[in-house]
Parts: sequence; C-alpha cells; structure tokens
Amino acid sequence: MRAKALTFKRAKRLRREMNLPEVVLWDCLRSGKLNGLRFRRQHPIGAYILDFYCPSAKLAVEIDGEGHAHPAQTDHDRARDNWLASQGVRMLRFPATAVLDEEALLQVLGEIAAAAAPSTASRSPSPASRRRNKYGAALPLARPEKLGDLSSSPVYGGGGPRSGGGGA
Repeated sequence: MRAKALTFKRAKRLRREMNLPEVVLWDCLRSGKLNGLRFRRQHPIGAYILDFYCPSAKLAVEIDGEGHAHPAQTDHDRARDNWLASQGVRMLRFPATAVLDEEALLQVLGEIAAAAAPSTASRSPSPASRRRNKYGAALPLARPEKLGDLSSSPVYGGGGPRSGGGGA
C-alpha cells in the first residue's frame, strides 16, 4: 500500500494548495479536535491521495467538488473506492457545499465521528478512548456541536490571516 515518491511529492504540493472546503474541514479535524481522532491531510495510499485519512479507524474522507458529477470522474471514483475498500479503508464522501454550510458542516462532522467510532471502526479503539486524566479516568469526548463558534474561524470572517477582511 506504499505510495511512489512522485505521489508523495504531489501530496505535499496539494497540502500547500488546499481549496476552501478542505481548509474549513481541516480546521475542524486537525490536532484531534474531533473526539481526539488524529487525521492526516492529503495522505498518499498506493496511487491515490486522500483528502483526509484517520489511520486508527482506517477511514478516508473526501470532499467532492462539481467535477465529481461527470460520468468519467464518477467511474474513476468508484474504481478508487473499490481499491481502497480492498485495502481495508472505508470511504466517506461529502459535497464541498456541505462543508461550506455551517449547519451541514456539523452534520458532516457528526457522520465522520460516528464512522470513526470504535464500534464501527476496525477492531482497534479510537485514540480518544485511550485518553485518560492523571487519575486514570476517561476524558470526555468532544461532540461536534461543542467544537466552538465557527464565526471565530478565519474562514468565516473571524479576523484571522485568511479572512481576507481589511480595515475600513
């Protein structure tokens, strides 16, 4: 399942050139923000590069833009999904428009969290289930609705470096 050197180079370039829906979702997934799950972005597997990949759950998440509606692309996606399934990787696909809509984004995050939960993942527990405080008690898991106000995100106009908003 190891990718070729050229695929690794392409993945590195894609990490630098992520589109807006990918940036929004990555902001929600990075650093274990979703139930402590660790995701990789633009992760190469075989000849393919996955938008997001959670190794502990063997779960891939793809953000599909308008180009995925074309018949040739649909056939390619189907073949890709079948090959990944043969490698034990489960695939979730979401339209880019769902990631850009705040309410739909919460549903997307909920579906990702449910798919990566230990009961639905390959027999290994999620990293979050192993998190404990210094007394050995399990730490609470984050819920998608508790991720914080998206309006504070630079993407949604919270004033960060990517907000594009200037002074008056």
